[in-house]
Amino acid sequence: MMRRTVFTMALSGAAAVALVLLLRDLGRASELGFVSRTTGMSFPRACTDVDLQDNGESFMTAHLRIPGGAVDSFAAEYGFRDTTFSLDPWIGALRPDNRRVPGDHRIACLEGTGRNNSWIAALDMDDGRLWVVVFYPDPGGTAPP
Repeated sequence: MMRRTVFTMALSGAAAVALVLLLRDLGRASELGFVSRTTGMSFPRACTDVDLQDNGESFMTAHLRIPGGAVDSFAAEYGFRDTTFSLDPWIGALRPDNRRVPGDHRIACLEGTGRNNSWIAALDMDDGRLWVVVFYPDPGGTAPP
């Protein structure tokens, strides 16, 4: 009987871990979907190194890596240009290895405004890293009447 209880507890623990990981991944997919819908960019399914941070107040930052063979076509499809701007104020909450846009790489940028949000994006043409910052329409909220 004791073995069965230990086995049941281990199985329950494994199921709980799997559920937590599934919910985490669903949350990330939902946030990445928000970034995609807001910017109009459809990210390739094979993207890796996804890192999303939402400050819950004024912006969401996304980092992902576009597969090597898709970088040029992705940049052309969405109109990335060889202009630059600094993303430093918004990428500090990402994982440490995603906080630096390499200054010695070819960086193409894009910015836009949708119905409710504005956004900026930088694409590293050399290694496919993409940073996107989506700004919320009412940072800080509207004061009550």
